[in-house]
Amino acid sequence: SADSEVLSEPVSGLDAYLVFALPQSIASHWSQRYPHWRYWHILSVLLPPLHRHAQQVQEEVMHAFFQGSSLRVFVWRDGRLLLSNVFTCPTTKDFLYFCLLAIELSGCNLTQVKVFLLGELTQEGDIYTLLRRYIGQLAFMPAEEGTKPLGDLPAHGYLAHSWLSRQP
Repeated sequence: SADSEVLSEPVSGLDAYLVFALPQSIASHWSQRYPHWRYWHILSVLLPPLHRHAQQVQEEVMHAFFQGSSLRVFVWRDGRLLLSNVFTCPTTKDFLYFCLLAIELSGCNLTQVKVFLLGELTQEGDIYTLLRRYIGQLAFMPAEEGTKPLGDLPAHGYLAHSWLSRQP
């Protein structure tokens, strides 16, 4: 909107910048309360570790991050980012639809793309069951070496939060 502040920041490991808008009311609020505050866009936190993982796999890869009714997808080919988007998914079928749409839009082969899941998702849940029916190479995101476990939670459930906590 017209009252937003346009910000940009480099993405570590990718020769790219994120350009995004932050509503002026939010920026003013944080500046008044915390004069030395620093805003990081969530993608500047998520993209570097997902990029490292995609480079290790070196094929067609999709990362699907589930958080509430939001789905963030990142599609890579040979370690290069092809697509990144966020979708609102009011129903279980919407999660499937947007996963399949991201694969199609990026030109990946549904039978060959490796889909890694992270976030608020369980193997027993309806979303996973539906995805399993249509996506052949489906796995939960493994923890990076050196990532500390968080109680009994599976790594895919806390990885994004762990990456966020590493910000200075």
